[in-house]
Amino acid sequence: MLPKNIAFVDIETTGLSASLNRIIEIGIVRVEENQIVNTFHSLINPGTYIPKVITDITGITPNEVKHAPSFGSLQDDITEILNDCVFVAHNVQFDYSFIKSEFKREGKIFSSKKFCTVRLSRHLFPTQPRHNLDAIIERFDLLCQARHRALGDAQVLVDFYNKLQQQFTEEELSIAITTSMKRRNKAVKHFLSENKDHQKSNDDKSATSNNQEVLIIG
Repeated sequence: MLPKNIAFVDIETTGLSASLNRIIEIGIVRVEENQIVNTFHSLINPGTYIPKVITDITGITPNEVKHAPSFGSLQDDITEILNDCVFVAHNVQFDYSFIKSEFKREGKIFSSKKFCTVRLSRHLFPTQPRHNLDAIIERFDLLCQARHRALGDAQVLVDFYNKLQQQFTEEELSIAITTSMKRRNKAVKHFLSENKDHQKSNDDKSATSNNQEVLIIG
């Protein structure tokens, strides 16, 4: 069975490290039973420097985010649109880890079911050499209103998912999604099983010392 509620997410950031860098733009498209029911988009003030290379890629300048809201001021809106959804992104671990880190800075532990459209593309089209977003846009003749901008890229993922539903049966797509999720979960479970005691001790200390609220989104 395909997920009923999906949040297609894309972010732009000041760099590649979720622990060291920050989000500067977020775009989310919420789909329920194949219908877009809500969208969320905002520039975000990262409270830090935006490297020129990031501005060159995204077009987002320091002046644009200077008076933008902080992630903390948007956290309730972001929580609401992600609530009870499967979190979906292209290279999902990147987007997921940044959002998880931003919530952690606000004293909250973010957790959600997720799947990756890169992994999904690789599973469904194993003979294709490339699975980045530009390749998918070209392969499926998709229209992107604003490439390397959060909402534009998130909308492309919605369109890609719709194309997959036209090309594959619900059962085929469901199996592909489940398989892509299991591959990631298997690796995570293996890591956690080897570090169970150490991880539990650290998590208990962290939750107790920081008094963090746990957000189970999807």
